Amino acid sequence: MHIETIIKDTSCHKKKVDIKKFFQFIILKDISKKKREVIIYNAIVLNAEPFDATFNISYMDNYKPIISTTSDCSDFFQKEKIIKQFWGEKSEFTNEITTTIQKLTNSKPESLKKPSDYLNDANNSCKGIFYVEQEEKSNVGKYIIKPIKTIQNESGIILEDTKFENTPPSEIKEFASRGYWFKSKFIVPIDDEKYIDFTASIKLEEAEYISPDFKIYLQTDEKYELKKTNIELLYSKDNIDQTNCEMVKVFSQSKMSYFDEWVKLGIYSSSLFRTKMNSVSEENSYTKGLTNITVKATLENTQHFILRELKLIIFSLFLSLFISIGFDITRQGTPEFQQLFPPSLDGFTLDTKWLFLCVLLFIKYMYIRNTNVKPLISFILYTPLTIWFFLYITYPIIYIEHPSLRDLYVWDIVFSIVSILFYVIVIMRRRHNYSSNKQDDGNKFFQLIGV
Repeated sequence: MHIETIIKDTSCHKKKVDIKKFFQFIILKDISKKKREVIIYNAIVLNAEPFDATFNISYMDNYKPIISTTSDCSDFFQKEKIIKQFWGEKSEFTNEITTTIQKLTNSKPESLKKPSDYLNDANNSCKGIFYVEQEEKSNVGKYIIKPIKTIQNESGIILEDTKFENTPPSEIKEFASRGYWFKSKFIVPIDDEKYIDFTASIKLEEAEYISPDFKIYLQTDEKYELKKTNIELLYSKDNIDQTNCEMVKVFSQSKMSYFDEWVKLGIYSSSLFRTKMNSVSEENSYTKGLTNITVKATLENTQHFILRELKLIIFSLFLSLFISIGFDITRQGTPEFQQLFPPSLDGFTLDTKWLFLCVLLFIKYMYIRNTNVKPLISFILYTPLTIWFFLYITYPIIYIEHPSLRDLYVWDIVFSIVSILFYVIVIMRRRHNYSSNKQDDGNKFFQLIGV
């Protein structure tokens, strides 16, 4: 799955845009074997200048546009205790706007009415501001965030502050920023239950963007473990940075406080991963500008592989028992056992006929184990052998009374040959898809047999 978040400046002024903070939290939640819910929380803090800039946020999944359900979360800025864990211990939400401005500008209170009115106008969704002071980040200075609600229309999510005369007063131009918190949800199909081949891209378009603080988090069900990862930063069309940036697992979430929504979504009982940037890359993102960041990760469903190994152990035990039943000399001497097989196979020994049956059983198992074959096909493939063996165990004399039932053995051979053909088709089709980077999403036959 490839989730793209596109941030586009629609005001066409082509000026430099300073993204003070970009935080994206992607939650992948399996809701069935075929569907996965994607929930994306975004926190975007933009410098107030250019004040008339309007930005459009849209999503794509595997290069196809997504229609998401979006809701505003700007009230998150009021959760000071939670945010300061990530944005600095001295950061705070406050209604004392004039006092905070005075602390930053050393201006007299009587000269700060206009700056205060700007920060607390009708666009401010929280009737307060969030003050950021993050000493551990050299590129992140002290500044003020004015919380603003997002708007959603047919073109995407709109970030703007232009309902009123919103030119930031000169006293606070250096410190004023616009802050947006919002959540988007949509459903995507599950391609493979065993792995998540995850890619998240942030594309920055129609302006020159710089950012000193760019973070992406990923939450999955606890059963997923990170196997492979890399991060690419694109500063310009011919300048890609892959310098020791990666996604790592977070083990400290139990020590942190989170928003109630995140707790309900299982952040304490899930696998959590985050991007780990080195100091050089963070510096370049701010000095050279940023046009794209791509995070790639392969996540393995450990539950699937544990269950798979358990099934293998059970099958091995069953196969051992099945083999021992057929090679029992005493059993082979009974007329019931000797009449199990069709007369057309009388030229073969009992050992050979039973061994052949075991080989066919193993072939069907390997086909089902190594493909995504539908349960209906698995059931059909095992039906002749299951009925044939069940009748022998429960009422062995039936093959003497009804010789036609011995043909179930032949039908098992036919179904086994079909499974071999299906297996060959699956292998060939997978190789074709891998080389051509295609999927058989619309082909029901290929889906049915397990491609």
